[in-house]
Amino acid sequence: MLPRVLVLSSSRNHGGADRHTVALAAAYQAHGGTLCIACPPDSFTEHTSHARQLPTVPFHLRNSGDLRAMLRLVGLLKSCHAHILHSHARRDFVTATLAGKLARCPVILHVHVVRPLGEPLRLAGHFFSQVEAIVAVSDFAQQELERWHPLRKGLVRRIYNGIETERFLAPSNLRTQWKLPDDALVIGMVGRLTTKGQCGFLPAAATLAAQFPKLHFVFVGPDALELTYKDFQQELAAQGLLERSLVVGMSDQIPAVMRSLDILVHLPREEAFGLALAEAGAASVPVVATKIGGCTEVVDDEKTGFLVTPGDDAQLLERLQRLLTDPILRQCLGQAAQRRMHQEFSAKRQLTELCSLYKEVAQ
Repeated sequence: MLPRVLVLSSSRNHGGADRHTVALAAAYQAHGGTLCIACPPDSFTEHTSHARQLPTVPFHLRNSGDLRAMLRLVGLLKSCHAHILHSHARRDFVTATLAGKLARCPVILHVHVVRPLGEPLRLAGHFFSQVEAIVAVSDFAQQELERWHPLRKGLVRRIYNGIETERFLAPSNLRTQWKLPDDALVIGMVGRLTTKGQCGFLPAAATLAAQFPKLHFVFVGPDALELTYKDFQQELAAQGLLERSLVVGMSDQIPAVMRSLDILVHLPREEAFGLALAEAGAASVPVVATKIGGCTEVVDDEKTGFLVTPGDDAQLLERLQRLLTDPILRQCLGQAAQRRMHQEFSAKRQLTELCSLYKEVAQ
């Protein structure tokens, strides 16, 4: 019998980690597991959970010192008869650790970002060593956690994010909805406007647009206070790219988005995993990504895509020019990426590893 799990995320964001939290919960429920998701009312997590028929309970956390929220979480663990508390948002980790102790419920912290668990580093390491397990989404993320904090041996487990690969096989009609020409070449960027190198890519995009008249650019993902959609439109206009670019904003059709691209560009300065890279691979789309962190584990350089040195615009341009001028190369890299996602980054593999961990900590 699978353990009963209370999944916790007080995040109000709508990024890859939030999408993946819900997808993983849906896979566990489909596998026969029982769970409930504690999340803020009217949040992205709540809406996407309900869309996938997942039960939720309202949970709001002001900050890590929110005593009322911690006691509320203790009550939820008891009322849900949870065997495990699985916390996905870094802002919840202190509250989850304390609530798990009070409710005598095993706690798993799932680290989706490249950040210390807390500060001071040594104190945070001793504090979070109380939990039963910490999941890192890549070898890089695990190495960073163990470098920052004095965590007990074996506490951190690497479990790669898994992709529901079958969702990325169906044809997409988004190009028609986007009113792109039938013969357009499409480069896409997926993720929050401030985190995946979108603004830094625009000079290279302008150079490519001048060289390839059929080239168009699609930007998918949320904006932020420091860079709104309006601000980004102005950046596009300054580079002469406005008529060749589409800023989609948020989308709940990521598989269809990926199937509509010829190339995905992904240029973060830090990355724990790179969910968009795996999703592009599942859709047989070659990628060009920065050679950092988790990107180097998802992308097999020159076999499933290209990795480029951060800030090396000449290298970035050369790799994109190769892909844009060679459809056979795009096809070969995309097909290799799709095979690799099926073999190494499938949702089934992640679920198997997670269920094994659940059973271990619930004993």
